[in-house]
Amino acid sequence: MPDMHEEIEQYRDIIRKILEAFEDVSFGVIIKVATDTDVEPFDQERDRGLIDDIKRLADETMHIYYRTPIRIRRINEVSNFLEREVPRIFHSITDYMKTIRDVIHFGGVGYPDIKIVDSSGKVIYIDIKATTRPETGSARDFYITPLGKTKEKVSTSGKHAVLGFVIDGNPNNFRTIGWKLSDLSKIRIRMKPEFNADNLEIYKKEAIIAENYV
Repeated sequence: MPDMHEEIEQYRDIIRKILEAFEDVSFGVIIKVATDTDVEPFDQERDRGLIDDIKRLADETMHIYYRTPIRIRRINEVSNFLEREVPRIFHSITDYMKTIRDVIHFGGVGYPDIKIVDSSGKVIYIDIKATTRPETGSARDFYITPLGKTKEKVSTSGKHAVLGFVIDGNPNNFRTIGWKLSDLSKIRIRMKPEFNADNLEIYKKEAIIAENYV
């Protein structure tokens, strides 16, 4: 086996090239490579009916949870709450929808959260977000691990968007005060590398220095 110095030299150039390659890449490229489906852009004119329906659904959700605070302690759990609520609210206002025929919550972890199906059978993939700071950002505001669950969820070409709700308030008293709908075909992303090991690796015999039990 190579010693530590040799291993560092072997991987140094590989890791540098990987990081450089994924410093600024189109979201559509990642989806295409990972799922072999295309990311289709929104068209303000051609998709007016669809956009109007999404706006109506977003408005209804916003007004409901402006009037009735969300009783959740942590802001990052508000997104999880809303991703379940948006499909439920859709099914309560279907009579007002002109283009959207169904909204399906995927559940589980990983992008995307929900799927919209329009009257022509086209699919729109939506990630639901909640933020108290829409004008500032961090690298984890939107993220995707384009394997596993994403490959299962994204099974056909379609539009992709983030529906981000703007949140105000305090723990156990959060209110939706706004929302933003963003076309993911227009964004570029970067990779934040993360190296993992499971418990079998962490606690393998040769790594244990000491241990004790009651």
